[in-house]
Amino acid sequence: MSDKDKEIYEKLKAMIKEKDVEDFWIMCDNKTFSPIKNMSTTNMIKTLKEKASIYGGRKIASISIIPKHNKVFDSDLIIHISIYQIETDGTINKKPNTTWGLKYHYKVEDMNVMKFSMSQLHKLIHLCSEKKITNDTSDGYNVKVLLNKLKEKKIDLSTYEIS
Repeated sequence: MSDKDKEIYEKLKAMIKEKDVEDFWIMCDNKTFSPIKNMSTTNMIKTLKEKASIYGGRKIASISIIPKHNKVFDSDLIIHISIYQIETDGTINKKPNTTWGLKYHYKVEDMNVMKFSMSQLHKLIHLCSEKKITNDTSDGYNVKVLLNKLKEKKIDLSTYEIS
């Protein structure tokens, strides 16, 4: 990793920590990026049930942005998007046909191929929630494969608009 790559990576890690977006929730149909931070899964499930009239029938995403903490990961940054259908009573249905996701990972040198940004992440959350781009979340895609999958589907993140 070059000194410039190290600098880019350290800035990215600092931004993730500063914005407190390592783990968060987001309603998939929001047109603006409005993460719900500092809420445990237990508290989120409780909130969804309590406000079933607001959240029922919608989709919610759990997002994890994982910088390389040790040598276990072969990537420098892993993004894991899990989409859940919220039932009308506010419960999250975790059956396979109502839960899906997208996992992709970067090496620092991939930042030149596809720069990480929260705007781009928001677009990918939306695309995943619409099942336009998903994968088996156990392995995920590297950024180059993700870009090829988007290209095959004729999706350009730079011009994609969330409707």
